[in-house]
Amino acid sequence: MKRLLLHACLLALAACATTSATKTDAKTDGKGAPVMEKMAVSNVLPFDIAACGPRANLDLTSPSQETLLGALLSLDPAFSECFVDPSALDGAALAAGVKLTVGQTVEAEATGTGLTASGKACLVAAMKKLPLKPLAAGATALVAEKPVGPAGKPVKMGINPASDAVGTVRLAQPSFCECYAQVGDKPAPSLTAKLLLSKDKPGEAVMEATEAASVSDCVAAKIKSVKFPAVDATVPYLFLLKNSYANAVTENAQAALQFQQFDGMRAQRTADVLMAAGKSVAAANTYDAVVKQYQKSKSASLIPELKTKCAALLSADDAQAGSIKALVATYDATLALVKDEKAKDAASWGAVEQKLTEQRTGTAAELTRVESQRKAHEGACPKSSTK
Repeated sequence: MKRLLLHACLLALAACATTSATKTDAKTDGKGAPVMEKMAVSNVLPFDIAACGPRANLDLTSPSQETLLGALLSLDPAFSECFVDPSALDGAALAAGVKLTVGQTVEAEATGTGLTASGKACLVAAMKKLPLKPLAAGATALVAEKPVGPAGKPVKMGINPASDAVGTVRLAQPSFCECYAQVGDKPAPSLTAKLLLSKDKPGEAVMEATEAASVSDCVAAKIKSVKFPAVDATVPYLFLLKNSYANAVTENAQAALQFQQFDGMRAQRTADVLMAAGKSVAAANTYDAVVKQYQKSKSASLIPELKTKCAALLSADDAQAGSIKALVATYDATLALVKDEKAKDAASWGAVEQKLTEQRTGTAAELTRVESQRKAHEGACPKSSTK
């Protein structure tokens, strides 16, 4: 689902974001008065605040293959961000992946083709932020891997000074993570600025008024350290921010950006489902081990442990069902947006609605399965009257 955003929507978003910069140093009208020259701006690309991750609430204390895969999926915004910088690619066909191995040590590696050394280093650095610890001696090593790739276009420099200035800010976005930490799991704020470029002094950003004043002020301070092209120009800059870690989208964002936000949120909810499934499997295995001990010994001393472990299993089942319900709710919210847009442009959004509906149906079926599994587990649990 990470690649479902319509090409038409991206084009529309780019068209709305494209603006002009005025440059006063290139020409005169023959009388010494400057002539305003307009430069079309590209490199107006979204930034996912979740690229600053990982999420603060990731519980990887008892990892399984499912939880590791969920953890990797939760890092997709950071992985995608690595490809925004064109220096991450070496020009060969891209077939890249990431791999985590947790055993006596924790190893992270970037695999496949098409990556430069800096591209690989970026992917590995994202994985190394996960709160993972080596397994106990003798434990079987766990391995999880998944493909990775760009979520959109990379920055392209050399078009004109205005585009280069915008591209420079976009490439600097990961260094603003200290500012974006204030956002947490809330929808991304709407930020706009004017980049004041100069031949004679460092460029700066004048931020427009916003409700997220502290984030805006922090970003403006960070931009002071950005090295801009030496040109006298004023360039409007639109921060296309999204936050895949949020539980809602930015309400005043354009539909295409809202869809991207929902897309990222669905990926995070899917990661939650994977990690909850891993914990449910672990709880079931722990309970089954006690059941086997009891069946072999028939010792009444094991009954309290059976009850405790079965209660933990039911709690894990509830958490798994809750994670799926959250994913279904995100599908519903996405579909509401898509249906609104389909009413305006059926040709572009019709296929998106169909695909999302199919995926929601499959997810709802999985919820039914997990709820049935929970009932079966509850029926098999020792009853409180058992002595």
